[in-house]
Amino acid sequence: MLVGLLERSGVAGCAMSIVLLTAAVAVAQVGGDEAPVAPLEGASGETAVPAVEVGVEGDAVDAPVAPTDGTAPTDVARAPDDAVAPEAAAPLPPHLDAARLAIAEQRGRSIYRSRCATCHGLAGDSRGPAARFLEVVPRDFTSGAYKWRTTTSGELPTDADLMRTVRRGAPGTVMPSWEGRLSLRDMWAVVQYLKTLSARFREEPTVAPLPMPTSVPTFDDASRRRGRLVYVLLQCWTCHGTGGRGDGPAASTLRDDSGLRAIAYDFTSGQMRGGTRPIDIYRTFATGVNGTPMPSYDEALLVGRDGYPDLSRYRQALSPAGMRNLTAFVAQMPTTEALWAMPEERRAAWGTQMRWDLVAYVLSLSEGSALGRYLSAAPYVTR
Repeated sequence: MLVGLLERSGVAGCAMSIVLLTAAVAVAQVGGDEAPVAPLEGASGETAVPAVEVGVEGDAVDAPVAPTDGTAPTDVARAPDDAVAPEAAAPLPPHLDAARLAIAEQRGRSIYRSRCATCHGLAGDSRGPAARFLEVVPRDFTSGAYKWRTTTSGELPTDADLMRTVRRGAPGTVMPSWEGRLSLRDMWAVVQYLKTLSARFREEPTVAPLPMPTSVPTFDDASRRRGRLVYVLLQCWTCHGTGGRGDGPAASTLRDDSGLRAIAYDFTSGQMRGGTRPIDIYRTFATGVNGTPMPSYDEALLVGRDGYPDLSRYRQALSPAGMRNLTAFVAQMPTTEALWAMPEERRAAWGTQMRWDLVAYVLSLSEGSALGRYLSAAPYVTR
């Protein structure tokens, strides 16, 4: 009843933020450090990685495994459209001539001022009257630095990227999903107006989005164990902590591009602000989070065993058994030279599997807590 009252009064997002701050979250160590780790695809040995959609419970469908030469499987189980490409449900608007674009921007301005300016400010500079009361600082639209995109790190988002955030909101914050509250036409109008708030959209060319997977693989114990080791190798634990709670040794030192404190995300909460589905988390790992210390793990993953010459630096993140697994995991990698000598498709498959394994491990952190499981199952918790 209380949540219903809060929701009707427009502060359900605040209530959820309070819940996240005060709830005790337990983390499960999936698989444990002692369990052996299957080799990565493309390395020596063979790895079974069935491609399957993780959607509605009971919908898993077996599919052939990805071959170890790095090529794509010949028959991959497809995920429902909304599980992989949410923007597909909101087609891009038809080309607008200058007059129609001006009309759309004007309508978007009117909606923005009545629905968005309270937090983001009339000028879009994140200085709305409610901003000082929020734990998460509203986006400064004048900078043109958008966190959740399909474009490479540092680039502007596409219209579809902006539309995705408007439609879905940002779970774990007071930014709601506007789907069902605004018409498709009005949401596109807001997107067009947002682009007028930063000179970058007028001065910089639009870049093509990075290619994203069209299916989601099955996440089994082997992928989660590999993902834990990828998490360690990429030093995610230095910010997010060894248990993913956002309490890593570097967490207190993090600052965003504006000099404000950046909070390392607590993966155990079950709410990923860029989206809670596997493809959303994958996209964040591939593109990074603009304006924050969170980098892109695109080409950064294309490093062979010679890129990790001193594994002793990871001892504080793993048990002795985990260190043995890490040593074996790195030993079966090709060298960086051999990796870059692979055909482009095979090399891309290597990076794709590394990212999916990391997604599998991060998801397992939220699945280890009752609150995380509940919130992960409700992608529109701010609605």
